[in-house]
Amino acid sequence: MTHDDPTAHRQIGSLSISSTGLGDLLHAVLEKGASFRFRAAGQSMQPAIRDRDIITVSPTGRRPPCPGEIVVVRPPGTTRIIVHRVVGVRRGRYVIRGDNRRAIDAAVPPDRIIGVVTRIEAARRLPRLPDRVRHPRWCCVFWRLRLLAVNARLFLRRVRRFVNRMTRPPFRR
Repeated sequence: MTHDDPTAHRQIGSLSISSTGLGDLLHAVLEKGASFRFRAAGQSMQPAIRDRDIITVSPTGRRPPCPGEIVVVRPPGTTRIIVHRVVGVRRGRYVIRGDNRRAIDAAVPPDRIIGVVTRIEAARRLPRLPDRVRHPRWCCVFWRLRLLAVNARLFLRRVRRFVNRMTRPPFRR
């Protein structure tokens, strides 16, 4: 296989590593200032990130993540990594939650945030995310609106469940 072969990318296999190994590798790459791509696993961030989507994570840089942005976190006391959305900041700690979850995760200190998701790739869709370096204000507005949409979707889901429970006929024997 030569480097100028146009089909060379098809011949390269994929590498499967544990969450701990991925976290260590991701942290090392982002410390060097480079971006890192990997395949997401899990359902907690649907519909923004689906299982097997490829996400690109970049270093946070000098600007801290704002509410609404999707971050990669290594929670205290664990070696695994979590990709969830920042929903708020309390006492200098970031409150994160998956888009498909009701409950928030524990608040994490800023030093546990490894990077920020800057791109989400799938076979059928490629959403455009704002560039947080060139357009920091637009980026914060975009992510706050996205967080508002996620919260509205969760609220409507709760309302629908409540209405379904209240309109269900009583159980008869």
